[in-house]
Order: sequence, then structure tokens, then C-alpha cells
Amino acid sequence: AVSDRDIAAIRAACLSAEQLGIPTSQTDRLRAQALVLEGQQLQKVGDAAEAPPKLEDAARLDSDLNLNSERAKLYARGCREALARNELAAAANAFHAAVSLDPTLPDLFELGAMVLEPKFVDFESNASKENEISAIAAYDLLARLATGPMPLDALRTRLSTVISLRCRAEIGRDALAEAVGSFELLRQL
Repeated sequence: AVSDRDIAAIRAACLSAEQLGIPTSQTDRLRAQALVLEGQQLQKVGDAAEAPPKLEDAARLDSDLNLNSERAKLYARGCREALARNELAAAANAFHAAVSLDPTLPDLFELGAMVLEPKFVDFESNASKENEISAIAAYDLLARLATGPMPLDALRTRLSTVISLRCRAEIGRDALAEAVGSFELLRQL
């Protein structure tokens, strides 16, 4: 196990190396390693929110480090923790960060379904164009993450139901252009 003293020793070694004129690239690699160790240490004690920035700093210092998958896992964990605390904005930010780093990470679909559920609920309760765009974007993101058609069927049904109802209402008030747009949207689903 790495201790705080080990990390402090690496940082002290970097400072000494700089004072001796050792090339920055070598000290940056050492600093990056210290940041990775610090991030791993934070992860072990359950501080999922503070660990990713350490790994991001490490990746900036040493471009040879490929920490995307590890960072994505930390963001996914942070997303789960934020959901458990009912902090939906923090959960959404962590989820999107995880997707941008590694969209192949297991369980992202399930995590995304929990994070993006409010988009579908908003659209079901108020079928405005803005809510429609938001729900369709959420559906598209989940479709990219899905490993099979089954999880999308229920979401597709929910969206289709609301769009169909809106299409009927548009026809009823002679808003044919809007109705055609809603019908085209249904066909795309």
C-alpha cells in the first residue's frame, strides 16, 4: 500500500531533481506517477469525486499514460454515489464524463437510464418541443450505449406513446405541419 509519505517522497524527489537541472520531462513523469498513486489512494478510501482530477493532472503531465478507462470507472462510481445522494446534476455530469472517456464501460447503459430518466418523465408530463428534443437526445445516447435492443424497447414505447398523443392533438387543432413533424419523428424511432 502506498502511503502519504511515499507520495510526499516522490514530490520531494521531483523538487530536488529540478534543482539539480534534471529535464522537466523526467520529473513530470515522476509527478504523474505520484498523482496516479494519490488518485488510487483516494479511490480506495471511497473519495470518487476527488480521484479523477488527480488522474487528469497525471495524464496532462505524462501523455504516455492512458488513464481514460480508469478515469471513466471513477466517474461512473462518482455518478452512482451522486445518485445515491439524490444529487442529479452531479450524477449527470459524472455520467457524461464517463461516457466521453470510455463509452464501452460496462453498466453505462443502466447508469444512463437512471440519470436520464427525468428527461423522459418531463416529456411524458409536458410534451413540449424542448422536452421532446431533450428526451430524444437522451434516447439517442442510450441507444449508442445499449448492448442489445431489449433495453431500448420500453423507452421507445414511452416516447412513441407521447409523440402519438401529441400528433393526434395537433391534427385535432388543424396544426398539420406540426403533426407531420411528429409523425416523421415516430417513424425514426
